[in-house]
Amino acid sequence: MLNPFEVFGITPRFEIDIGELERRYRSLHRAALQSQRQSSDHAIILNRAFQILRDEIERGNFLLRLIEASDSTESHTMNLEESDLSNFLSLRESFEQAQSQGDLNSINALLQIVNEECKKLRQEFDRALITSDQEGAKRSFTRFRFYKRLMDELIKAKEEISSQHHHLTNGSP
Repeated sequence: MLNPFEVFGITPRFEIDIGELERRYRSLHRAALQSQRQSSDHAIILNRAFQILRDEIERGNFLLRLIEASDSTESHTMNLEESDLSNFLSLRESFEQAQSQGDLNSINALLQIVNEECKKLRQEFDRALITSDQEGAKRSFTRFRFYKRLMDELIKAKEEISSQHHHLTNGSP
């Protein structure tokens, strides 16, 4: 199994320095291009490892597979607990209302709340990984995936509403 952390010489953690990852990628990529002995397989491995580490969801899924390696029959999918589900659905309902009303202020406020929750869950996930707490890691990452998806939707809605407001204030159709 490809271990993208080993490819880049990075400690397996959820929170990584993306800038450092990009610098290492460019350096390794340049070295591979300069060396005629490097095969295209090396470039493929480097690119795939970079894609996995750059995307939080793929990186989290890989880390869960790492800690579950001892029990390959176990799945890393979980459902949200009732209290988490209730909170998440309340945020989603607020988002849908703000989106339908084109309420940029509410979208920004929700973005701040969801961003803080994602930050907290990244830290929880890392702590669970460090202590080899499989259940805690699964729970944190399951929650993170829900909030990350909502954050992506909020960002998209913010861009669309901002664009609409820009067109209205500039008299564009």
